Amino acid sequence: MGEPSQGETTSDGSIILVESKPPVNGLQPTCTEISEQRLPCELEQVIFELVALANRSEIPTLMLVSQRTRIWLAKYLYSAIIRRGMTGDPARQTYNPPTAALPSYARHVNYLLVYFVIETDVLMSHLSQCLNLTNVAMWCQSLPEGTLAALSALPALVQLTVNISALMNGAESDPYDLSDPLFGRLTHLDVLDGCPSWSKLSGLQTLVNLTHLGLTDVSDVVLLGEIMKSCTKLSAVVLHESGLDEGDYQDVRIVQCQFKTADYVDDWIKQAEGRRCFWDVVEDLIRERRNKNSQNPPEVSKKAEVNDSQNCSM
Repeated sequence: MGEPSQGETTSDGSIILVESKPPVNGLQPTCTEISEQRLPCELEQVIFELVALANRSEIPTLMLVSQRTRIWLAKYLYSAIIRRGMTGDPARQTYNPPTAALPSYARHVNYLLVYFVIETDVLMSHLSQCLNLTNVAMWCQSLPEGTLAALSALPALVQLTVNISALMNGAESDPYDLSDPLFGRLTHLDVLDGCPSWSKLSGLQTLVNLTHLGLTDVSDVVLLGEIMKSCTKLSAVVLHESGLDEGDYQDVRIVQCQFKTADYVDDWIKQAEGRRCFWDVVEDLIRERRNKNSQNPPEVSKKAEVNDSQNCSM
């Protein structure tokens, strides 16, 4: 077998540099005159991680190179998990690792998306084992009893998308009881309950860390007014599928978002991968509005629509 070429990996997965001596009297050096220099382990890790971040679908292949690449890249392969409905899409297969192997990778999971119907034991096993979760999205009309307690036990969870009524197991409390420590830790809360009312959501004003709020199917201007007045820490409010018209509200922090379900999945993936998601676009838009208003205060702030996570229009 010949000498490995420049940049080739050896049998143990190391990347080597092949340094050739300059020709002597016009003759190329022989193989014995070629020196091999291994990359420092730290630099080798950086290279593999950069390739993994740029080509997530290639991570499983990269992990086969050696045992250490498997260790280095596990945190990227398993950082985001999608459960239910993704198995038919090859582009998203890397987000659906075998549930049976969950104990081996649970510590790496930071993002979890669950939607439609999911088996209770599968959901609870993820919530009980993935203790480093920071972002959980549950697009479900019903949730098993004990979900709230399981979420509350996640110390790093700061972003939650959920149907609060389902989370409360359909309890008809008025307002919703948001006194659980879980809600007090949240910075981002996306409420999926349709047509919410202030009588239900007045507990939002007690959430001292909440800066970003999403609401679904809002048609009540009074609700918006109460939220903006009472929740003083809010820097952005996103309305999904709103029935309000332009000019119904004057607060620059309110932005309308028009997505299809598939768009939300794609956007969630972008956020999980550290790319720009709709929250980034919303913040940019609000900043732009504030700058315009400081120069030319408008009589009424127009609404904006986020048609996708890259385009906004005033």
